[in-house]
Amino acid sequence: MNRRLVFLLIAVLAIKAIFLALDAQPLFHFADSAVYLATAIGKWIPPDRGFVYGLLLRPIAVWPRSLTPIVVMQAVLSGMASWLVAVCLARYFATKFVIAALCSLACAVEPLQLVAERQVLTESVATFVFAVFLLAGFSYLKTSGVSTLALVQILGVLLVSIRVTFLPIVLVMSAVLPVLSRRAISFWRSARRFGINWINGLRFVLMPLLVSIVLSQTLLFGYRHLYGELLNRSPAHTYVAGLDWATAGDAMKHYPFGWIKQNLQLEEGQFVDALPGETEAIKVAFGIDVSKRSSTSLTKRWEERSEVWSSFLVILPLLFPVYLAIKWRRIRVPHVVCGLCGLLLLLEAIVTVAYPNPRYLTTLAWLGFVMIGCVATSAFGRLPRTLNKKAEATIRS
Repeated sequence: MNRRLVFLLIAVLAIKAIFLALDAQPLFHFADSAVYLATAIGKWIPPDRGFVYGLLLRPIAVWPRSLTPIVVMQAVLSGMASWLVAVCLARYFATKFVIAALCSLACAVEPLQLVAERQVLTESVATFVFAVFLLAGFSYLKTSGVSTLALVQILGVLLVSIRVTFLPIVLVMSAVLPVLSRRAISFWRSARRFGINWINGLRFVLMPLLVSIVLSQTLLFGYRHLYGELLNRSPAHTYVAGLDWATAGDAMKHYPFGWIKQNLQLEEGQFVDALPGETEAIKVAFGIDVSKRSSTSLTKRWEERSEVWSSFLVILPLLFPVYLAIKWRRIRVPHVVCGLCGLLLLLEAIVTVAYPNPRYLTTLAWLGFVMIGCVATSAFGRLPRTLNKKAEATIRS
């Protein structure tokens, strides 16, 4: 691995360690946190969300009778995700190391990420898995390897099991990646110049597409049946009613400026108190009196100052396609996939939730630094092609 990337990883983890030393207080968002804790403590399977995170809490937090290990684990995963911003930019967008490192370090101190690390919620774990999912997707685009495509689908169903709102992006990527891989693009270009070679079309496009969709649907089929069996119900991803389009319309009226500050405070649990039973359960299981929790911790104060940043995240997925249109001659497939993921994450944060909340932008915040790095690469230069190939070889080694 590139020595500079190793030093960058150390720097990112050091930043996370400093913030942990200054503020390691677990944060709760009732009743969401209570649902995951109920799964961890009593093995109760919720009918309206994934169950994997709650079961993950059991060995990491319930058995040691402390929530500190889950905060540490989430901080480490968040640090790894921040580092992967630089790996992604350097490997797939030919970004100079300085730009990639700055984006990575900025992601490490991003307020939504920092608060998510301390929350007994899925955002940090989901963001890390999404980062690996996206890098695996970029790797497949470059190599067209079947094993890599299988890894993408496995990571996809893991994402859905953590947060079911990732289902649209998993389904879309299962169809998009095979038709935009390097071999598929070569086939499309050849077909445009010399006509369609049906044998190559079957080999480079149709077969990978079939493998991807069948594998994705098979894994999701297995997850639905497992979820149904755990609840003694018919197979399903979730047992909540359909998407709340009225909420989506209301959110678009108020975003990006109307609800940000209040919802940042709501996200931190300032307006939502635990029920008496929840308070007692957390006190018995972890020795924490949530009725005395602080609303002025370091990370909370930092997040409350992120109104402009949160507003920018809402419009960034809409601005990025404009950048792609302007720079279309220099755009490559990873840029398109990045832009598509941004739009899907924005829709997931608005359409698939009961009410809009800045914490649903946590994964989009991670992707935002990749987008910003792409734009900065265009503005301040990119690696020459020969140097970029050497950099990729060094990263792989």
